[in-house]
Amino acid sequence: MLFPMPVIIAWFVVSEWQLGFDTASFVTYGPWIGISFFIPSFGVVSFVRIRRRWLKVSVLFMTGVITLALIAGYTQGRISFVYLLLLILLLASIFLIPALLENGVRSGKWGKSFEHRPMS
Repeated sequence: MLFPMPVIIAWFVVSEWQLGFDTASFVTYGPWIGISFFIPSFGVVSFVRIRRRWLKVSVLFMTGVITLALIAGYTQGRISFVYLLLLILLLASIFLIPALLENGVRSGKWGKSFEHRPMS
């Protein structure tokens, strides 16, 4: 569900969106926006076909990084390197935070804080 968020944020950064939409920049980048959402679809298709969990995560992460790199490339420097690194960090956190939470719950580090407790 959160997988396309770094791509959406990247396009808003590129169009320098502040309080209103700059439709001229969206019209200019229209075909590239379509391609940037078409590329991760290959990752999603392969996600369904691959069996191993680490391969699934790596395929999705790599298609996300490739998409962000292509956005940085064909917008001709309108997205800075710092923003690109922050978006890649956001993409990594989308995949790492659920795994870390699951590991903490399984190991019992957090005690019984995530157990279901009926309301009294």
